[in-house]
Amino acid sequence: MTRFATVLSLVFVCFSSGCAKYYYQEGKTLEQCKQAGKECYAEFEKFQAPGHDDPGTYNVSYDHEGNFMDACMLDRGYGVVTENKLPLRVKREDPDRWASRRQRGFAGTLDE
Repeated sequence: MTRFATVLSLVFVCFSSGCAKYYYQEGKTLEQCKQAGKECYAEFEKFQAPGHDDPGTYNVSYDHEGNFMDACMLDRGYGVVTENKLPLRVKREDPDRWASRRQRGFAGTLDE
């Protein structure tokens, strides 16, 4: 029972604190980051069969979409950064914490 309580409390802390991760590249605006994310997702969809479910939806140890998105964004120069490692003066768009454990948010400078 104590193991369950420990795991449950760790999950709660992770959801309520800064465990969120963001795609971020220094010098890029939030809009540029979001646009790169849209382009990567469009590329991901090209490789999916119509009506095909991502196996990662049911098996969290295999997250093809998350792995593809991370690799694509990395190729474009973005890194995956935890919330507490982001610079203070960047705008954040939080990930949907209920969609997937690998869901990433977007971060970047304000449009000037």
